[in-house]
Amino acid sequence: SLPYQDLWGIYIKKEHPLALKESITPQDLIDVPLLCSSQELKYKQIENWANSYFSKYHIIATYNLIYNATLMVEQGMGAALAIEHLVHITPESPYAFIPLSPVTTMRTVFAWKKYQILTKAEEIFLNELSSVLEKTKSWEAEDKK
Repeated sequence: SLPYQDLWGIYIKKEHPLALKESITPQDLIDVPLLCSSQELKYKQIENWANSYFSKYHIIATYNLIYNATLMVEQGMGAALAIEHLVHITPESPYAFIPLSPVTTMRTVFAWKKYQILTKAEEIFLNELSSVLEKTKSWEAEDKK
């Protein structure tokens, strides 16, 4: 896994009342139509965060690509449960990202097929990524001293 954690929250249209909140609690989402990644439903991190409230949620759609979910958010169809920084948000964006409370994070994993024949570009990328991760590990070790 990569050495940082991603923050869970919702992407919601700026005009929605929840967009004014600093964070979203499990109770806040009870009456909100929700879009959830199909992968998240399998791993149940949001279900664990929401606890008993999850059974009261109205998941109207699942997505595989956050871009598709943000198009539905933009049309006012609901809020998309997702991790931060998957979508570039500017002051002109029609939606906002509001983090969950209590804070919920996840580690990001970078995976590829073990015996995959890599292109030269893929090989360079993986070598560079490995180098950066090794440097990060050594920085973390120095910080702990």
